[in-house]
Amino acid sequence: MKQEEPDRIIKCPFCGRSFCDDPAAAVCMTDRMCMVCGYTWRSRGNSIPRRCPSCRSTEWNISLREKVSCQMCGHEWVPRGGTRPYMCPRCKSTSWNGVVEKPKPFRDEDLQRAVVMYSQGMGCVDVAKETGVPLEAIILKIISINNGPVRMRTPKR
Repeated sequence: MKQEEPDRIIKCPFCGRSFCDDPAAAVCMTDRMCMVCGYTWRSRGNSIPRRCPSCRSTEWNISLREKVSCQMCGHEWVPRGGTRPYMCPRCKSTSWNGVVEKPKPFRDEDLQRAVVMYSQGMGCVDVAKETGVPLEAIILKIISINNGPVRMRTPKR
């Protein structure tokens, strides 16, 4: 933190908020700012609080963490841990950072083979495992052929 001698003011390098450094003005020393979520508050005593009252972080005075944003819904948040977040807290998308797994391409012959296997009594899930064709593609093809219910699993014998 940078000190200015004439006024004994300490300025936060992150937000620019001023805090006084005068022992007579102990009230000013109780001003706190969370480095995780940016919340500011006045603590009751001169001791350093354990947690931020807003985000409950125990590392509120350690360092400013970088905000991340979801590429799917646009939500911005500060991750709690030091690791990369698994999913967006708002839309629950696991591809929040823009990395979307592309489905493996499949040939029409594979889809036709899947339909034949289905007609021989196998379920859609087992056919998808066997052929590598996405389950959704198999179900849509079966529905387009017959309008009845779709058999998901192979019947047990």
